[in-house]
Amino acid sequence: AAVDPLQVHLDQHQYQGNFRSLGLAVNSQACLHPLDAVACKATAMWRSRAYVHQYEEYGISVEDLAEVVVGVEVIRSSYATLGRE
Repeated sequence: AAVDPLQVHLDQHQYQGNFRSLGLAVNSQACLHPLDAVACKATAMWRSRAYVHQYEEYGISVEDLAEVVVGVEVIRSSYATLGRE
């Protein structure tokens, strides 16, 4: 039987009372296309300062958001180079 290279699983993990988290464990480039989309959208939203005021209400600063955007790009880049070394 064929194995789905990208599986999505949900849990009820809470962060500061909010149901928002992301976990990723993949040993192939199967997740690269979705990560590209997330990285592009996150970067565009951060650059336009979309929803920043809402994040700040919950104690998340612009600098915190920048770290997350950079982190997503680092992960995306790491998966893009997977297997090239």
